[in-house]
Amino acid sequence: MPGKHIVFIVENLSVPFDRRVWREANALKSGGYEVSVICPLEKTKDKEKRAEINGINIYRYYIPPTQSSKMGYVKEYSKAFFSTLILLLKINFKKKVHAIHVANPPEIFFPLGWLGKVLRYKFIFDQHDMSPETYLIKYKTDKNNKMYKLLLFMEKLTFKTSDFIFSTNESIRKVGIERNNYPISRSAIVRNGPDEGFKSTDPVPELKNGKKFLASYLGVMGKMDGVENIINAADYIVNVCKYYDIYFVLIGFGDEFDNLKNLVKTNKLEDFISMTGRLYDDGIKPILSTADVCLAPDPANGLNEYLTMNKIMDYMRFGKPIISFDLHESRFSAQDSAIYVKENDPEAFGKSIMEILSKPEQMKEMGKKGQERIDKFLKWEKSVQILLENYKEILN
Repeated sequence: MPGKHIVFIVENLSVPFDRRVWREANALKSGGYEVSVICPLEKTKDKEKRAEINGINIYRYYIPPTQSSKMGYVKEYSKAFFSTLILLLKINFKKKVHAIHVANPPEIFFPLGWLGKVLRYKFIFDQHDMSPETYLIKYKTDKNNKMYKLLLFMEKLTFKTSDFIFSTNESIRKVGIERNNYPISRSAIVRNGPDEGFKSTDPVPELKNGKKFLASYLGVMGKMDGVENIINAADYIVNVCKYYDIYFVLIGFGDEFDNLKNLVKTNKLEDFISMTGRLYDDGIKPILSTADVCLAPDPANGLNEYLTMNKIMDYMRFGKPIISFDLHESRFSAQDSAIYVKENDPEAFGKSIMEILSKPEQMKEMGKKGQERIDKFLKWEKSVQILLENYKEILN
């Protein structure tokens, strides 16, 4: 109900850099709720411990740099949990909290749901990802692994503690509800999608670095995101096919960023690939506006098939044809605005890029279909309505 105080909690990204959490927070603020956010600090932006943006109070804490080891994650998550707990208690002391809205990964905050029974607030879980499956893929292990079983247990406790669950799509919701025996009546789908302000600007031809075509990627650069597939596709296009009239701009950051830069050098593609690091909307818009084709290299791996890729809908919003590997949820989002490459084959990915660039009319038609689908079904404003309707019921 309007006037109630909602606290968003996120561990794996800062805010407002986490676009989903930031959009949800702004949606509730516009609906009359008081909103606070607890999140980690970021190195370059979002680096102030305390900020107020759009009337939303943001509280940030320091955690050590992510280490890809079990002990590294234990240290990170322990620091994140206790920092969040202290900030939550301080916030509640200043202004009564009526609900906490917790995003995953990771599923470490369920004890805050237990605390909610004492402080009388609702525990709402925002299911962004599937942590157990992420661990299986990232560390190439099997379901007998102890850490995998622990993650399943933590997920179960999170579901058991939750008063309500939002999921990004039907695929993720179905898995979580079925394996945790959670009532579907206490859940809803709030899909990611671009908002009205995230749209094309004038193209900047200089971004093509003197080439005829620009291909762009926007997203995380981790082990499961498949950005190396773009670099290998570029290697095929440039070094095998001797096609030199294309430039790649890869936007984003992640654990694999340095390895990917080294791969660019190894393949002698420095004149054909630029890696920008993290950018905010003002830096992203000119690149996507100038791009001729946009890329979704996330491979089929037993997890990506279930995920809604934000990049897909951002590309559609900008009216760009897409080259994507063949994933169930990506097909649901993009439909006829993408070409789907099977079997995680980077050479076939490269061939598809060259093929679509030779068909300007098809590119234009694909981009138009993507924009129409976003406007009719997938833009963020439609998700806002679902979010606000459910919050009214949850806090009534």
